[in-house]
Amino acid sequence: MTKSVVDLHNQHKIARFLICIVNKIASLLLDLLQIDNRSTTDHDFSLLESKQQTWSFFDLE
Repeated sequence: MTKSVVDLHNQHKIARFLICIVNKIASLLLDLLQIDNRSTTDHDFSLLESKQQTWSFFDLE
């Protein structure tokens, strides 16, 4: 592979990683904003579900 192709591939991986981090932060902020609208048990359950979905970004190759 040429150097430019490798650089482009690395930039793509970094961009995907940053997008996943932004999505995780956004989902946590949404969870914090919705605490007032739900009971505690509902919030705990949905927070657990969202953690399971958002932490899957570590499977990036």
